[in-house]
Amino acid sequence: MLLQGHPLRGTVQELCGRGQGSELRLEFLTAADVAAYAAGRLGGPVADPLTAFLYARTDGNALFMVSIVEHLVQQGLVVRWAGQWTLLEGTETHLERVPEGLRELLLRRIEALAPEARRVLEAASVVGETFAVAAVAAGVQGSIEDVEAVCEGLARQRHFLDDTGWTVWPDGTCGGCYRFQHALYRQVLYECLGTMRCVQLHGRIGARLEGGYGAQAGEIATQLALHFEHGGEIPRAVHYWQQAGDNARGRHAYPEALTALRKGRTLLATLPESPARMQDELTLLLSLGELLMVAKGLGAPEVGEVYTQAQALCQQVGEPRQRFQVLRGLYRFHGTQAQFQTAGALSQQLVDLAHHHDDLDLVLEGRMALGSVALPQSDLVTARAHFEHSLRLCDRQRPPLASSRGHADRVITLALLGQTLWGLGYADQAQQYSQDALTQAQQTGHPLSLAYARAFAARLAQCRRDVAATQAHAEALMTFAMTHAFGHRVELGRTLRGWALAMQGDAAAGVAAIHQGCIALYGMGHKQYRPYYLALLAEAYGQTGQPEAGLTALADAVTLVAATEERWWEAEISRLQGVLLLQLPLPDVSQAEACFQQARDVARRQQAKALELRATLSLSRLWQQQGKREAAQQVLAPVYGWFTEGLDTADLQEAKALLEALGG
Repeated sequence: MLLQGHPLRGTVQELCGRGQGSELRLEFLTAADVAAYAAGRLGGPVADPLTAFLYARTDGNALFMVSIVEHLVQQGLVVRWAGQWTLLEGTETHLERVPEGLRELLLRRIEALAPEARRVLEAASVVGETFAVAAVAAGVQGSIEDVEAVCEGLARQRHFLDDTGWTVWPDGTCGGCYRFQHALYRQVLYECLGTMRCVQLHGRIGARLEGGYGAQAGEIATQLALHFEHGGEIPRAVHYWQQAGDNARGRHAYPEALTALRKGRTLLATLPESPARMQDELTLLLSLGELLMVAKGLGAPEVGEVYTQAQALCQQVGEPRQRFQVLRGLYRFHGTQAQFQTAGALSQQLVDLAHHHDDLDLVLEGRMALGSVALPQSDLVTARAHFEHSLRLCDRQRPPLASSRGHADRVITLALLGQTLWGLGYADQAQQYSQDALTQAQQTGHPLSLAYARAFAARLAQCRRDVAATQAHAEALMTFAMTHAFGHRVELGRTLRGWALAMQGDAAAGVAAIHQGCIALYGMGHKQYRPYYLALLAEAYGQTGQPEAGLTALADAVTLVAATEERWWEAEISRLQGVLLLQLPLPDVSQAEACFQQARDVARRQQAKALELRATLSLSRLWQQQGKREAAQQVLAPVYGWFTEGLDTADLQEAKALLEALGG
């Protein structure tokens, strides 16, 4: 009646106008209504994911809902699981198509349209679920006024379209804006287009949008990328997928950014080889590498693959800053893989390249790289020098709000310097730097920096043996990382939280959490810190009364230290071996004492005063139990006396209490 101007329509209007009738519009159903219908039709409770799917697919349109539920039932795509009806696993792709019965119904409605209205709606389906009249006019090669008249008529009849207002493009083009009443209308219209007509419409509409937005075209990069991709203009599509990735990254929407860059790279591979293509591919790879490190972690295999490919391209078309980006990505990857010799060589190349081009920004990052390689190898003095130099350059080169890159550099430097200073015995300074990193990250709202700062705050709290703070930081890290899809940060938080649980008496849960976190991290390619994580696991085993299991974990840690040269936790691994040897049913006292002595020697050689104190404390306590009170006092007193800060930390508090008990 609406579409074909049936005389009954006029009768209805006249009756309503005389007050002798009223027209009721069927409203869409709510999600609760959809759930209730599905439960009644299927004969039992419906799982939330199925309800969400039905509601998202139909927007609560009763006719569409009934049709799709029937389709799911007839195709056997719903199953009963744990007392609830839910979608059969792996059917998502199948469900993208409109069920045939519903498709025929919608086609009949579309075919009843006047030819001009159908042409307009077909072009609108290419633009999107919401569209501007000006874009559709470009597609049909008609005037904005004519297209506006068609859309206005359909919206007035409350069929197919809703009027959503007015829009003005940057070039001054103005016109109406409309929305399909339901996504299924748009989907069926789009599927009816022939291949060539689809290509032509996308090309015309993309070109008009690009022209209309001019210098601001990057704001609608995703739309333009799709139009040019489907319009067969691949170079322009690649450009806008790159821009879409950059836009998403700016919003910290990292999964969306990864998707855009991968699409651009896939399209780029279809073009013939040329210097321009190689340059575009290098640009995409560098952006992709940065995002992969954020989303999957520095040690993910895909990160190594991307930067290796970028390095090959850099040798042909790369500029100095691009070569620097490649070296930075590779050193981070190899460092996270615990390949410190390779990472160290790459770090030195970073510094050499930066000095060669007299670029202080690059020198800053080069210094950070050298420190980041020195720290895990427990060259603490060297690491401190590099980080302090880097921090001075940060403050000189980048004011606090200069850029997200500047935020990250300063936050990372503060956090790493804090960890280094703790090892050197300056616990209060370490805590202050860690807090400064966390505060700056919170103030700037840069998610990656905040995740980094939270991770180091949690690790520093564990090093200080502050159990409550470790758990608080670890749980905050997990929550934040889950929100932003930083999977590796989630697992780091899980591991540290497991240690805190074990230290508070829930040892079984702690061991399980550390196990889960370690396995996940290793599966993501993260091999750095594995000796440290194994030490946490061993200590948790000790809390469960399983010293043998703990000693096995520590034996694995010793093997890794020897193989990778990751030595920053080496002294603590030896000390924990001694602790667990004393927990055996038949304690091996002499071997435990040897472990404590070895831990002291290692810590002294590394100038790791924090770990030297801890090892000496364990040795002194053993000698006290053996009646060697004077020797115990003499070995502990000078180490304790060296410290001028961190006097409230657990280790120094325990050392003070033991010295008092020894009469020191």
